[in-house]
Amino acid sequence: MDLTEIQKELLKTEYPMLQLDHDPDIERYYYFRSSGKPQNALRIFETRLKPRYPDERLRTALFRTYRSHDPVYRQLITVAYRSLTERSLDRVRRIIIYIDSKIAAYDERDVYSTIKAVEDILKILPKTRYEAIEGINQFFRYSQLLNFHVKSMEKAAELVQAYYNESLSAVGNEFRHRETEQGSDSAGDSQRGAFSSVTFTPADLNRIEISPSIDRVEDQTLAYCFKYWNLVGDPAFERILFLYSRKYGKKNHDMYILIRQGKRAKLRDDEILGTVMAVLSRGYYYSVLGDRYLQQQWVGLREILMDQEAEAKEHASARKLAAQKAATLRTTVKKGGREKKQAIAAKKKAIQRQVVGGAVVVAVKPTARNVAAMTPAPVPQKHYSRPASAVRPPVKQVEHTVGGSVSDRLRVLSGRSYDLYRERFLTNARPAIRKVLGAGKGIFFNLPEKAEDLVYNFLRDHYADPYMNWAESKERAELTALGFALESLNPVIDECYKTVRD
Repeated sequence: MDLTEIQKELLKTEYPMLQLDHDPDIERYYYFRSSGKPQNALRIFETRLKPRYPDERLRTALFRTYRSHDPVYRQLITVAYRSLTERSLDRVRRIIIYIDSKIAAYDERDVYSTIKAVEDILKILPKTRYEAIEGINQFFRYSQLLNFHVKSMEKAAELVQAYYNESLSAVGNEFRHRETEQGSDSAGDSQRGAFSSVTFTPADLNRIEISPSIDRVEDQTLAYCFKYWNLVGDPAFERILFLYSRKYGKKNHDMYILIRQGKRAKLRDDEILGTVMAVLSRGYYYSVLGDRYLQQQWVGLREILMDQEAEAKEHASARKLAAQKAATLRTTVKKGGREKKQAIAAKKKAIQRQVVGGAVVVAVKPTARNVAAMTPAPVPQKHYSRPASAVRPPVKQVEHTVGGSVSDRLRVLSGRSYDLYRERFLTNARPAIRKVLGAGKGIFFNLPEKAEDLVYNFLRDHYADPYMNWAESKERAELTALGFALESLNPVIDECYKTVRD
């Protein structure tokens, strides 16, 4: 019944709050129940205990023996921990295999290949420097305990460390080699020579370069800002852009830094555009017509960028939701019953149909798809009207539908095939809730905070949930008990949309 060394290591690292003979969350769960705080108890059960112990029979026996102070509890907790660590071990092995594939595929003599390999590994590690280094070292430790791809993991740990210390050997060796060959050449020429072996894929070049035919400074400004605006938080892209700029002696990376600094400083869009144009113009340059043209063209481009950003968030949210539901279904399937398995398999297929190749099937507006891979074309100065892409569609009168998420409802109302309203919707949801629930109750009526929170929290938690079921939810039951009959959330969503569409 004892746990192995690797299982104890996993338990200590992945679940530091657990004790070998006791789970403090079980004690906390029963404490909240006995203290008259069922919501707190339910939260611990749903977010910690149920995912930690998915086997219902084992979980029930665990709770029963704990409550009755049965000595069997200590044996059951060991069994439960063993199952927990086996799942963790499976995840660790899959991560080690992934890292090993990246280490095996890259060429350590090639700067670009080296950096790409490190960037791929960093995708599965924590974002901050120290947590990432600690994380890769922990996986190296696991590989040693398992005797599983130890050399690859050791190399991966060295690469990540060197990456954050800016001491990747491939880059340093190339610099030293070039400096020895060129002797008296200038430092700038030596630096460009050091990157001569770096090659870029067509996809990389498409994200980096603007069309060489663009010669007007206003159009160059628009092109750079449109290319890099939504990429300023992508460190992998910045590394590639840095290599490109150093190899070819271009200003692309400088433009990227200007845009990022402006966004982080929360400057207005026109201030960022002006800063970029000032650098591109190589001196003082100002034109009233050019400035007006710049501002008017940016309105349409900015709208497209907002759409793309919203689509990316929607994709990420839907992928996460689909993965969670699929994981829940995999656990439930094990509970037996052929008919039950068939029903769950059908539901799982319905979930998987939402995701194709890891991305949600969403029809993308043609303008967004077409310009994502190209730079904005110059427009004659006499055309100063607001671009069609920036004109918001009128509100549609639609029938209330059953099922679907908040996001689905907003797409129907807006006429769009994607949703870009999440943040604005949640910001304006509470006034809409108060208006709908307070209808006909007089000007001196104050909606109870608990009633408002019940509706708001449900809307927030199920914003992208295609299986949202308000009618049978505990939130609706509690709201009814407070004296508010809200059979559908559509009136609240519709009321809020009137505000967010403007």
